[in-house]
Order: sequence, then C-alpha cells, then structure tokens
Amino acid sequence: RSTLESEIVIERQELLEAFSLHSSGNRGKAEILYQKIIGADPRHPDSLHIIGGLAFCMGEDKLSIEMLSQAIQLNSDRSHYYGTLGHVYKKQGKLNEAIQCYLKAEQLDPSVTEIKISLAKAYHLKGRLYDAATCYGKALKAKSNSVPALVGLGTIYKEQGHTKYAESMYLKSLKVEANGGVKVKSALLMPVICNSIESIQHY
Repeated sequence: RSTLESEIVIERQELLEAFSLHSSGNRGKAEILYQKIIGADPRHPDSLHIIGGLAFCMGEDKLSIEMLSQAIQLNSDRSHYYGTLGHVYKKQGKLNEAIQCYLKAEQLDPSVTEIKISLAKAYHLKGRLYDAATCYGKALKAKSNSVPALVGLGTIYKEQGHTKYAESMYLKSLKVEANGGVKVKSALLMPVICNSIESIQHY
C-alpha cells in the first residue's frame, strides 16, 4: 500500500471517529479531529462547508445538513454552500427544499452552469417538466456543449413523445464527446437513440 493510500485510510478513520463524536454530542473532541484533518479552523464557514460535504459523501446526511446550515448562517453569500445543501436534500428526496437551495445558489451566482443543471434535475424529479426544460435551456445558453444539459433536455423530449427532438439532443451530446469536449459513456445513450430506424441507419 502506498503512502498516499495509507494517509487516505487514516484520514477516513479519523473522519468517521469525528462524525461519531459529533453525533454523540462530543463536539469539542470532534472539532479537534476536524482541524487535524482539514488543517483549518473547524468553525470557519468554509471549513463547515468542507466537513458538511465530506459528511454527505460518506452518507452522514443529518450531520451534513447541520454543518452546511451552520456555514450558511455564518456566511449566507456563498452560492456553493446552498448548492451542496441542495444536493443533500435531493438525495433525501426532499425536492422542495433542494429546489429552494438551488434557486438561492443561482441567485447568488447566475454564472454557474452546474447549478442550473442541478435545479433542472430537481424540477424533473418533481414532474415539473416545463421548469426543468427551461433550466436546461439556460444551461445550454451559458454552455452550449454541456452534455448533462443536452442529455437531460433530450430525456424530457423523449418522455413527452418528441422523439426527433430527443434524438437531436442525444446526437449533439455524442458529437461533443467525439470532439473531445466531454467524455461520456456513449453506450448508455445508444439504446435510446436507436429507437428509430433513422437513427440506426446513421450508425
């Protein structure tokens, strides 16, 4: 095992221990470990955001929401704080809360294409297809070669029975990959594209 791998294992163990201490009410000892792991004041909003993100990645959703909410209380002007909190809520199926977080994130920083896509996905899961399509459209206006936006919009078209429009979006996403813009697993898209004879002939 390499030195880096060993360090990752140790930090993961320390992080799990910190989460356990935190959840059991021993915030002081947890903060000592947090500071050791991230090398910064664990009460700083950026640190709280990092810890909240790590908790989310490790399945500690309740703790993640707590830490991210604290970060926002201390600094409510950071778009990515709301974006990360939105991801946690979406994972939990709390789509209304996720949408509100994404809307706030977009309001704070309209330039972030990923937030528009996250908002579109949440709307899509809620069945609000028009709002989802609008968000994907905004994402594509900002970044015309966004594969997630092209695929997402294509999926909405497909669900509405607009096969030609769906195929157009999927084909554009594949062209982006072919041009080296973004690498995606084309095989995942092929069964959808090949639903019609015309698409099969193109390939």
